[in-house]
Amino acid sequence: MSEINFQDEFRGADAGVARQLLNLRQTPSAALQCRVQAIPQQSAHRERFVPRLAWAAVGLILVALAFASPAVRAALSKVEEVVGRIHLTVTDSVPGAPREFTFTETEWMSLGEALAAVPFDFAMPTYVPDGFTTSGQAKVWTSYDGKEIVIIEWRDAKGHFFALDAREYYEGAHFTVGPDSSKTILINGQEAIVVSGGWNASCDTWNDQAGTTALIWEANGVLYKLMTFRNAVSLTELIAVAESVH
Repeated sequence: MSEINFQDEFRGADAGVARQLLNLRQTPSAALQCRVQAIPQQSAHRERFVPRLAWAAVGLILVALAFASPAVRAALSKVEEVVGRIHLTVTDSVPGAPREFTFTETEWMSLGEALAAVPFDFAMPTYVPDGFTTSGQAKVWTSYDGKEIVIIEWRDAKGHFFALDAREYYEGAHFTVGPDSSKTILINGQEAIVVSGGWNASCDTWNDQAGTTALIWEANGVLYKLMTFRNAVSLTELIAVAESVH
């Protein structure tokens, strides 16, 4: 395999670091990750290089949407939107927000144990795309404000997966998303939000190419969020899953 000339895109120490990342499959520094994300992918040479480096850096993409605290939201240059009963902050930058979140995670438990561990009743979907199954287990996370979040996953034979999280609805429930990343649809006749992309935890910027789609809606006092990663499930299928939650 011919050697890649990194000098076309990096200079000095950065070129050496990029070569080491490809050889060792290590996670790049935050500064280098931001530089890579900003590189225009115009030539065939760059198209070969960027996916390899992105593979090494995949752990840096914050696939979960930022669930911002009031203090963080107050500091943002933002636009506030309300869709149905869902509150959004739309901003092009979240200074330090992803790193300020604190979540307390529990071990995997049965769905019955998860129901008993949270102060609300959540519903499971009755429709699941072909090939996807769940272990029948769930995790419960406690967020910065003491609110419990139930998370359930479905996987297929290739390891692709999508996830559902449920939390009790309250007026302070708030999601922070990037500009032009969301649109409004209807789920069982009620307004819901589709969000494309995710926050890059190193650069605090929105990545439209993260391969993440989230569907957020409220039903019976519960705020649900379905997420698919690397487009494992189409939006049509994701909507069908959401509409089967009663």
